[in-house]
Amino acid sequence: NRYSYNHSTPYNMNDFVPEMIIANLGTNDVGALMTQPNQYGDYCTQDDIVDGAMTMLKGLRSYYGSSSHIVFCYGMMGQDTRAPEAIRAALIRYSNEVTGIYDDKQIFMSFAFSETSTNYAGHPTPRCNQKAYEQLQKYIEASHLLGF
Repeated sequence: NRYSYNHSTPYNMNDFVPEMIIANLGTNDVGALMTQPNQYGDYCTQDDIVDGAMTMLKGLRSYYGSSSHIVFCYGMMGQDTRAPEAIRAALIRYSNEVTGIYDDKQIFMSFAFSETSTNYAGHPTPRCNQKAYEQLQKYIEASHLLGF
């Protein structure tokens, strides 16, 4: 069950259906992409990221239905070239397996930043967050999402 902010009342996902959902995937979300096992013997493959993105997408669709646009963003804390490929593959797989047609309500956007856009432990600076907002706004407008 999903609960409201006070954790006592079940939250009805149908009470509010957003026009757009921004899923800002970070380095921690795909940082497990390793070709060698870690100290616990675990490692994450490209297919694992595709499966995870599919699970996330199906979950968002089960909560909010098919009318919301979903924008998967990546790159606020650097780029791993395997991550964008896996996220795009998940969106294509979702279209093929779930809708049977290309579904333009799920799209991917990759942020473009320099190494100087981050501070402690690679986290984005306030200016970097502002640039991300500006890039996202331009991307949404150029994609003609929401009738802009």
